[in-house]
Amino acid sequence: MYMFDKIFGEYYYHVIFCTKKRLKNIKFLKTIIIFFFFLIFSNILLGISPDKLRNNSGYNDSAGTYVDIGSDIQNSGKYKTDETFKILLNILKSDEDQQVRENALYCLEKFGGKKVIKPLFEVLKIEKDSNVCSYIVSDLKDFAKNKMFRNDIVVRMMDILKTSNSVAAKSEAAGFFKEFPDCRAKDILLQLAKKKNEGDEGWFVQDSAIRALGKIGDTSVIESLVVIMEDKTEKIEVRISCADSLGEIGDKRAVDALIQQLHDLPTAASALGKIGDKKAVMPLIKFLEELEDENVHSGGVIVSALADLKDSRVIEPVCAFLQKIVSLSLKKTYSETTGVETAPFSDLFKATAEALLKLGDPKAVPFLMHALENIPEKYIEAPSSFVTPIAKLGGNDVVPYLIKLLQHSDYNVVREASKNLGESRIKEAFIPLFESVVDGKGWFEETASAIKKLGPPFPPIPNDTVLRGLRSPEKNIRDNVIEILNKIRWVAQDVEEKIYFLMDKEEFKKISNLNLQIKMFELLERDLNDSDVGIRLHAVKILIYLGRKESEEKIIDTLNKYNDKEIAVILVNCGNKN
Repeated sequence: MYMFDKIFGEYYYHVIFCTKKRLKNIKFLKTIIIFFFFLIFSNILLGISPDKLRNNSGYNDSAGTYVDIGSDIQNSGKYKTDETFKILLNILKSDEDQQVRENALYCLEKFGGKKVIKPLFEVLKIEKDSNVCSYIVSDLKDFAKNKMFRNDIVVRMMDILKTSNSVAAKSEAAGFFKEFPDCRAKDILLQLAKKKNEGDEGWFVQDSAIRALGKIGDTSVIESLVVIMEDKTEKIEVRISCADSLGEIGDKRAVDALIQQLHDLPTAASALGKIGDKKAVMPLIKFLEELEDENVHSGGVIVSALADLKDSRVIEPVCAFLQKIVSLSLKKTYSETTGVETAPFSDLFKATAEALLKLGDPKAVPFLMHALENIPEKYIEAPSSFVTPIAKLGGNDVVPYLIKLLQHSDYNVVREASKNLGESRIKEAFIPLFESVVDGKGWFEETASAIKKLGPPFPPIPNDTVLRGLRSPEKNIRDNVIEILNKIRWVAQDVEEKIYFLMDKEEFKKISNLNLQIKMFELLERDLNDSDVGIRLHAVKILIYLGRKESEEKIIDTLNKYNDKEIAVILVNCGNKN
């Protein structure tokens, strides 16, 4: 304060007397000056207004948008103050714009758990908007990962369940216990599970509470969940959640009740699969076999449950179901009211293939092959779902079939076939895999990985296959072939292979050092008359690059003979006046 008095006091003392304005108390002037600087500083803080938080992108021409503010707080910048915190909290509590409140929350969370947990719960208790509640609980979940904060958050969440009048807040608070199950919340969650809520969204609380009880896993709630599941006056979503939670708890006492609900709640099958009681095998098989065509979409959860039970009796019914859905997929089955397909066959195919793989019985291989070969093309990802089950269940016996699949029209099928051939470690797969690269089939990364897994020594590649790859009209194929040849340490078997290999790598100096230039030009001039325009084009590009005068006439002859537009464009722009 002495320095302040010295600098400002004496300065303003002389100013005052020079202007003949008298002030009896210099401290009063000092107070005014301090207040002046405070106002300047406060303007920075007061810049955090709803308008600053309104831009959803977080970026505009002015500084101080919510992303900037949040970053500044996180990095302990100028906004990390109690005053900022109060302003943001007030906006979160009172602003009518949902997006502004969300952006204020984004900034507040940067202050860290110790400071924000209690205020966030104060807001959560009264917040009506489901999105804002979801974001608040998401932040609290992040803080709860730290055991230092978890107990406090659990207790406060239970208080929200007991006292909040907000449906959104209660629903999100109940959902918290799905990720952080705690037996202390069981009783209040059970009360909410039993309570039928009025309104379009009221059942969300009940549903979240039921699912949280499943995660807590206390067997004392089984009877209550069964009662709710069997009550047909409850919303179907609530009853489905009961079945799912009974599966999560995994107690066999729920099996009979779940079996009874199969026709009404097909998803009860999933719960039966999780519980794992063999008592459910025959009822599930019977239900699968009796499925009407219009209800075939329920079959996916049934076959998955049967696979979880791992019983030898289920392989034949599941294979029969696969045949059924292949047959149905060949028909145009549409809803008369919506015009949309009534069965999601892609999902059914995938679920059935995964179920057969889990069952692990080689008897399924012929059925899987039949399905792969007969699935309509419109089910884009479905065929590839069968490749891995075929490979795993068929072992070395199906390698020839996997090799055949490398020529399949579906890239995903080729990719899966390549992956499984690599895992087979069978050397006979190398040449077909290399040929799939030359033909541009599948995904190169997967094929290259498969070849690497096969490991050396690699069998010699036929000359015509190598040249077909090195002379490919498509640059990406040539590059891929070169990459594979480099990785396997390939050695050219004749001069022609060597020249094309070096040309594709643009190592023309090596060609010169090996005295192979004449042969190279002969090959390039031969390519000028190839039937494939891509090969002719590639040869023209190399000859122009090399600038050999003797080749100019042959290039012009090629242009006159084939009238290739692409070659004409290259010649016009090559810079050679001739």
